Amino acid sequence: MTDLLPTAADPGTTVRLTVRSTPAGVSGRGPLRLDWSVTSSTAERQVGYEIEAAPTPEFAAGVQGTGPVAGAGQLDVVAPGGPLRSREVRHLRVRVATDAGWSDWSEPATVEAGLLAPADWQAVAVTLPDDGSITLRSLLRPLQVIIFFEK
Repeated sequence: MTDLLPTAADPGTTVRLTVRSTPAGVSGRGPLRLDWSVTSSTAERQVGYEIEAAPTPEFAAGVQGTGPVAGAGQLDVVAPGGPLRSREVRHLRVRVATDAGWSDWSEPATVEAGLLAPADWQAVAVTLPDDGSITLRSLLRPLQVIIFFEK
């Protein structure tokens, strides 16, 4: 099916990429999903696409990609690279094939995962250097509030 995709360039077509912020994607439980829009002065329709994911915005090393894919899909498309890991930064870009040829690559979209696993979280209580009475346990106890009313 990809044999039907064009081999020429289509400089009149531009692509704008957005990353869907689905809870499963940004929490590392599922793949990232992408949407893009196509603006063209030379083509009537999208006939295919290609997505790349890389750890750097230069897309020089560690690039994972879909390869050319035939189809008009632009919404909720699964990005290559699998689920994000804690602290992982991933750069994504897409180009589309139109009936007039291939667009240039879109501007990269960047996503960064936070701390996804409980083991990633570590904390130390902040205290004064000479105050040994404050511990993490004492900071986590519920506070008691007493309110005084005056007549």
